Amino acid sequence: MTTLETKLTTQERDATKLRAAHARPFRPHAIWAIFKRNLLSYFSSPTGYVFITLFVFLSSVLAFWQSQFFTNNLANLDQLNRYMPYLLLIFIPAITMSSWADERRQGTDELLLTLPA
Repeated sequence: MTTLETKLTTQERDATKLRAAHARPFRPHAIWAIFKRNLLSYFSSPTGYVFITLFVFLSSVLAFWQSQFFTNNLANLDQLNRYMPYLLLIFIPAITMSSWADERRQGTDELLLTLPA
């Protein structure tokens, strides 16, 4: 053992184990702060409203465009469930690319990359 290394006592070792046992894998207040900042940034410009309008319009087209919705005489959205993954494949990357670009521009992307979430 070198002079810089110290040996932990039993009490310190138990305290470290106790802290590790009660540690949460993520910090809810940090995630809430990031969520709130991103949500406010989406609606401070027209981009958020354009994305919401396009999403609602395209999902309603996918749900009601086919005549199968009306001929089944059932109140379910099987047509929408069939095409929703493809719609989300377009919208989710578009939204996350803009948030990653904002994080990189502000220099706070290191915070997101090091969060243990």
